Amino acid sequence: MTTARLAAICRHRSAHSTFTKRLNEIRGRFNVHNVLVQINEVVEEDSTTWPFSESVYIFTNATHDEVAQWAAALQPDAVEEGFANGRPSRVKDLPSDIKTYRL
Repeated sequence: MTTARLAAICRHRSAHSTFTKRLNEIRGRFNVHNVLVQINEVVEEDSTTWPFSESVYIFTNATHDEVAQWAAALQPDAVEEGFANGRPSRVKDLPSDIKTYRL
């Protein structure tokens, strides 16, 4: 998902709540370990600007096709397996059956 797309989604409150709702629905699935949004930039001088993100991570034992179906309403540019730039230090070791997908 591009920064511009996520920022555009988050500029509109109703779209933001739809985005948040969908991510929470995904997180609530029985086979999802967690969902994390990687924040790349925060504009502290402008409290009306949402943080910028280029990646949403879904940790699950589901297949790529299942994750793509769950995320379809968010219109990601792609659903890929793995981290964009290596595992962030805040992400602890995952169970062996859990895969990392990136939107």
